[in-house]
Amino acid sequence: FSILLGFSLVIRLNLIFIIIPIFLWIVVFKFQIKKFFIVLLGVTLALIIGLIIDTIYYNEFHPSKNFVTLTYWNFFYWNIIRGRMADFGGRPFWWYISEISIKLAPVLSIFFIISLIFFWIKKPFNLFTWITFFSLIILSIFSHKEIRYVFPIYIFAPFFISYFFMFSP
Repeated sequence: FSILLGFSLVIRLNLIFIIIPIFLWIVVFKFQIKKFFIVLLGVTLALIIGLIIDTIYYNEFHPSKNFVTLTYWNFFYWNIIRGRMADFGGRPFWWYISEISIKLAPVLSIFFIISLIFFWIKKPFNLFTWITFFSLIILSIFSHKEIRYVFPIYIFAPFFISYFFMFSP
């Protein structure tokens, strides 16, 4: 499990906004020092393998040369610290909710939003709540928003919609 989380970061680094809530949930609700370090070790191992692959294809590893091959650091530094994401335009914090209802699957998306909020209220300590709620909050903080950033949340749409229809009053 932990190596898959790490490789998901290697493949698409912005999934860190999904993986951080998973780590937080593990720490808050399922904390066992041994399991925590196993997960941390797996993610770290996958990130190191990704760094080695980057080094092979860049034909160099020079952390002293402006972190050229440290793709994880470059993503974080340029997009978050330097604010490069904001150069592509900004949207208000509520933009994802309106865009999900319009662009992803217009009628089904309305059920998704309602069922998502319903699930958050009914199951506040569930792992799926932590993944979707905190990811949406984190993504909404950044000024640059694209609908593709919420695809990892929208993958759970069938789960939330079926839960809503099974357990709603």
